[in-house]
Amino acid sequence: MTNRKRSEQELQDSETRFRRVFDSTADGLVSIDSQGLITLANTRALQMFGYEAGQLTGLPIEILLPDRYQQHHPKLRQGFMLAPTTRPMGQHRELYAKRQDNSEFPVEIGLTYLEGDKKAAVLATITDVSAAKAAQQNLQSIIDEKTALLAERTLLLNEVHHRVKNNLQIVSSLLSLRSRGATPELKQVLLESQLRVRTMALTHQLLYEKRDFSSVPLATYLRQLCQLVRQTLTNAGFISFDFAAMDERIVLALEQAIPCGLLATEILTNSIKHAFPDQQKGKVTLALTQTGTGITLDISDNGIGLPLSIELGQGNSLGMQLIPAFIAQLGAQIELNRSAGTLYSIHFSSTRE
Repeated sequence: MTNRKRSEQELQDSETRFRRVFDSTADGLVSIDSQGLITLANTRALQMFGYEAGQLTGLPIEILLPDRYQQHHPKLRQGFMLAPTTRPMGQHRELYAKRQDNSEFPVEIGLTYLEGDKKAAVLATITDVSAAKAAQQNLQSIIDEKTALLAERTLLLNEVHHRVKNNLQIVSSLLSLRSRGATPELKQVLLESQLRVRTMALTHQLLYEKRDFSSVPLATYLRQLCQLVRQTLTNAGFISFDFAAMDERIVLALEQAIPCGLLATEILTNSIKHAFPDQQKGKVTLALTQTGTGITLDISDNGIGLPLSIELGQGNSLGMQLIPAFIAQLGAQIELNRSAGTLYSIHFSSTRE
């Protein structure tokens, strides 16, 4: 075999290997010359655009563009050839191509400048992103649907908490009306019942105001509970409240916030009733801390102390009977210290992650 024939054979083998790689590529490949005429298109490009082998050769590249782009594209192509660089085409824009049947589909195109000895060429790498586009649109539809459902749920919960709060306020007002003209003993019972109702209403009010129906900020809740106690109980005006150490980060789920609030209300009521007789001035201190998921709420007073004859869950006092029930609902443990005034130390775990 002569050197010439050997060179021709090597060239033919090289072209065969090139064509094999060119046609096996998953993306469409279209080569155009400096005049914008198609010189080569691989099998994937032909399938993508609906042409047979050889049909695209010699045609202007604009044949593959939607009609609305064809008029302005030659100027863009000429501008690229003046300063050719390898880059994505149409950055930050959605690109569309046109099949032989005039149907359009979304694409991504990369441009590679090929400089040869005799003439320059541009290789366009074309990716059909129809499936990705459809998946994106489907995902956006799902997101929009979920967003609408969430907005509807939020509106519904907002209305529920608002109505519950209003209904509880009506009950509170009825108790207040009933207490007028009642005997001192009955009036005290009605006021304490009103305070319990207002405690539950406050929980729903905080949820309504926050527009976050999953949790209640406990420190804020306790401060407002103390204000309710002061407003409701006639002998609470002589008592000052001190919030020694309040961890503002602690939040409780609704199922824990209500029994915790009712428990705190009963303890505050008992402190005011038993620790400060004859409208004696005094102070009630609240401290709220958290370690991990463990929460500690301390409520103490500097009064005369809870009588030894009074035990939690015993006696005729409704409040002392309710405390163990709220402790159980909260899943808490309580320690009672009477050495200096009275200290209620409540330990429980948050149900929130």
